[in-house]
Amino acid sequence: MSRSGVQSGPEGDEADLDDEADAARLEAFMRDRRRARSLPAYPAALLDGGRKRVKFADSMGLNLASVKHFSALEEPRIPTQVLSRHCSSRAGLVACFPESRDAERRVQQLGVCLEQLIVTQLNVRGHVRRFGFTVHAPAVTEPGAAVHFAVYARSDEGEFWDNNGGHNYTLRYHNTLHSVAPLHTLKHQTNL
Repeated sequence: MSRSGVQSGPEGDEADLDDEADAARLEAFMRDRRRARSLPAYPAALLDGGRKRVKFADSMGLNLASVKHFSALEEPRIPTQVLSRHCSSRAGLVACFPESRDAERRVQQLGVCLEQLIVTQLNVRGHVRRFGFTVHAPAVTEPGAAVHFAVYARSDEGEFWDNNGGHNYTLRYHNTLHSVAPLHTLKHQTNL
């Protein structure tokens, strides 16, 4: 092939053969690259002393991954039938003890030492302590099943047990359609 792109004589026939071979190799490459394989495409070639080669997807023009961006501001579109069915059949643990409205009197009765705290508009003097706990309960599926617990705290002043006046705190498994006090009010009911 000359610089002008015109083929002449027997060299032109050889160039045509090379072009056909290149086209066949390109076609085989395109066919093999579209399917994922865990083994080499031509294992016999590797056994005959061929070198292993690494080909990266991005260098062959393939996508590395597909990315879906979600916005926290977007509300999911849930059909009302699905949502109403989900809410109507919800079941969970329900507190079975009365709400403690006189928490300060109860703390004094049980001998819990509270420190004096002075709060002004710009600062806080004294110690601020916040107590919380997590109850790890087994998965309950039977209506009427219950979880019983007591609260234990240890501080510099000593140990403190609260077992709801000897009755333990109880959470019962109920369908929320029939319950009156949902579990999320438990936090307010156990304040000391």
